[in-house]
Amino acid sequence: MHLPFYLPCVVLIKIEGIKANESVLHRIRCTYEGAMGDLVLTNKGIVFLEIKGMLGERRERLHQFNFDEIRDIQTKKKKSGIYTHGIVLNQQSDSLENHSYYYSCEEYKAVLFLAFFERQILLQTAPKEISSTIQSLSTIKRNADLLKVAKTPKMRPYFFAFCLDRIESEILGSLKDRFDINLFELAKSKQIHSLVALLHESDPRRMAKDQVYYTVVDFAGHLIFRGELDGKVTELGRYISSKALARINAPIDTIADFETIFSQLHEKGLLIWAIECPNCFRKIKYPKKGKETTCQSCKTTIHARDVLKKFVDLL
Repeated sequence: MHLPFYLPCVVLIKIEGIKANESVLHRIRCTYEGAMGDLVLTNKGIVFLEIKGMLGERRERLHQFNFDEIRDIQTKKKKSGIYTHGIVLNQQSDSLENHSYYYSCEEYKAVLFLAFFERQILLQTAPKEISSTIQSLSTIKRNADLLKVAKTPKMRPYFFAFCLDRIESEILGSLKDRFDINLFELAKSKQIHSLVALLHESDPRRMAKDQVYYTVVDFAGHLIFRGELDGKVTELGRYISSKALARINAPIDTIADFETIFSQLHEKGLLIWAIECPNCFRKIKYPKKGKETTCQSCKTTIHARDVLKKFVDLL
């Protein structure tokens, strides 16, 4: 079976701190010496953007590495916890002979970032060989034989590219033309579970289900970011297409009563016992009917339409 190989994309969503001439290929949330930020893989190299401000909306360009400056990149697993002490970059310069930058993130994110990095290096060095080599890897049926390929340094980048391509193809095929799908249920697929375990160079029986789920969520977000999917991933772990979102968002201007709003939330599996006053932030029991209610503490009027807008992302 022929597997399409996805080439680098252009920036589809503007990220503060990323220059106009840089294409974003992948990004992960991580920390560096206590500072939270985004580690971004671009067509120019790797950038760490520190998140600034109470709302976390600003990004400050803290570290940046061109591809020819990167001497090594690997994952280092901590002895305790589920975190990996994360991405290691060794840079040599006139002022600093050798320095390592440790970015901490969840293990599955570190593995994903490493895989995307290896694939990008491959695209820069051997673009003509990629399709044919990946096609040859697709003929290997057993994961054990593919893992032997991963042990060969020269073939390791091709192994990562092959795994990424297979996972992207599988998730894209499962989500494209779908309106609403639970990603946790998708992560239960034996094929996807096996492919994620392969990317981690692990036995599927030892691959935790939550890591497979989080990987599926990340890939869905990545495909949306790249423009392959038209939709969004909600906080409840569902992929909802833009067409379905339009149906949900349209009633905001027409639905104005609490009864309809909370019945729709209930259909989506959300049981709401109380709402928060936007003025004094105290919890009040939501009304069963009507278009508005009054906070008993500060007497602020709360409109049903405003409550729906707060929950629309969860839908």
